Amino acid sequence: MKDIITSRLQKISSLNDRKLLKDVLRDVYENLAEYNLSMYDRLENRLYNEIESHIDDFAIYTSAEYAENIDPISEFLHPMVPNDTEAVLNLAEIGESLNAQPNSPGSLNPVIASVFMKCSNSEISRLLSENKVFKGILKTDKGTSEISVKVKRCNKYINQIDRLYKAFQRNNIVWATVNCPYAYKFIDIILATSVSLSKGETINEITLDLGEYDKYKQINVVPVWNVKRLEIDENSFPMPAIDRANYEHRLALESFGAKNGYLVALDNADFTYTIRRETELIVVSESSAQQPWKLLQVESPPDVIRRNNSFEVFSNKRDMGFAGRYAAIKSLVIRTKGELGRVLNSYEQSKSILFQGVEILESYKKTRETIDFNPFIDDNIRTNTNKKVMLLRFKAGDGEQYLVHDKISFLVSEVQILFPDYDCVGELMI
Repeated sequence: MKDIITSRLQKISSLNDRKLLKDVLRDVYENLAEYNLSMYDRLENRLYNEIESHIDDFAIYTSAEYAENIDPISEFLHPMVPNDTEAVLNLAEIGESLNAQPNSPGSLNPVIASVFMKCSNSEISRLLSENKVFKGILKTDKGTSEISVKVKRCNKYINQIDRLYKAFQRNNIVWATVNCPYAYKFIDIILATSVSLSKGETINEITLDLGEYDKYKQINVVPVWNVKRLEIDENSFPMPAIDRANYEHRLALESFGAKNGYLVALDNADFTYTIRRETELIVVSESSAQQPWKLLQVESPPDVIRRNNSFEVFSNKRDMGFAGRYAAIKSLVIRTKGELGRVLNSYEQSKSILFQGVEILESYKKTRETIDFNPFIDDNIRTNTNKKVMLLRFKAGDGEQYLVHDKISFLVSEVQILFPDYDCVGELMI
């Protein structure tokens, strides 16, 4: 605009007329042009910030740690199940369970421990399919006896991810696959023998031997993530919402960190929707009663994430830029292999797993190398019959070898969300 005005002024031959017109334009049009540019910049920044907040604020980081190394006042990673910092072998709880119904028909044998298996998912599947009975030693204050145990898949941590998914749905936040391979590598040790404790008898120690799989057994390992449970009181009385049928409950977030993401937890009274402001969360509910609200805080990562953890840190964060964020919000259809490669390479995970290509097959006859990281998502519209197979090929970079197929599983699970009409499978190229 300024260039156009300058060009037109230069064409006026009369200096007095040029000066008069220049003064008028300076007072009117230049100020108007600057105002329009300022408002355009504000609109652009607002649009960018809104798109960024819906995605980046809810990136999930996960890892695992030995229970004795977990910092109870950590401001980033927390146990997926809060009481996991206690001893894995809860001897007092096991003793109470045995004393409650010893040898009673149909009684459920207690879970002695949830144990992390530091191996591939194929090894875990083989262990579970063999249905073996393993030996162990039970030591009490009155003697020692041999016990038998069996194993089954541990769903405790998968269920936590399932609950997080449902919280995302209730809060109208776009779901991204949680990249937590450790959650799928736990097994439950189940007592498979009859044990009866005498009155007052106390368990002192339980020793387990998983045979050829014992080398993979890791005791006292706890999965952690950047999701923290909070309970916040309202800082004002509920006010009628704009629809005059619901009420707005305002929760101040400044003291908890306004830069973090917040979800209303599932175990609250019914709520209709939420509105996020810079320093507060507004919960719209039919209830007019002032009450404390349980929230899930998705904590933003520190500027530098510790790399000296006992286990590798994973995330589902994507480096998309503005165009990628806009495409995610609009759910644009991916039509080319190049676009699919761009999406896969936007994940932090792509630094250690390299996408090589994609192929569409009528069926897949080989044993699958990957697992579904979203087993709890149901598709009530499409059926699995007659689906073509989308085969995604990858190469592995640096990192723990037993986690390679889990890294591929995460990327394939994300592609499965993008292409629900295909059966997505991943392969590692040697």
